Amino acid sequence: MARYCLGNGFALKTFSKTQTCLWSEIREVNPLLLTTAANRARVNPRDFQDHGDTKVGGIYEIYKKDGSKILVNRKYTDIEQLDERLIPFCREIPNW
Repeated sequence: MARYCLGNGFALKTFSKTQTCLWSEIREVNPLLLTTAANRARVNPRDFQDHGDTKVGGIYEIYKKDGSKILVNRKYTDIEQLDERLIPFCREIPNW
């Protein structure tokens, strides 16, 4: 998956589709840490540092004003640029 930060939003591209999101379209962002692949347990942002590598299991659930949702995985090396733009929309600030 490739991610592109644009001046007014971002785009996620997979082998089958491209999703775009403008900053003005975001209603809310929910940062989650999926602690295991098997049960995909969710951990509150305040407890992230107790659960290992947040670059592997960290995701953002991005809720757009139109009711749609985009999931963004944090495992990519250039995620810090996107972190800076998404964190202001978070209900609870992640402790990445």
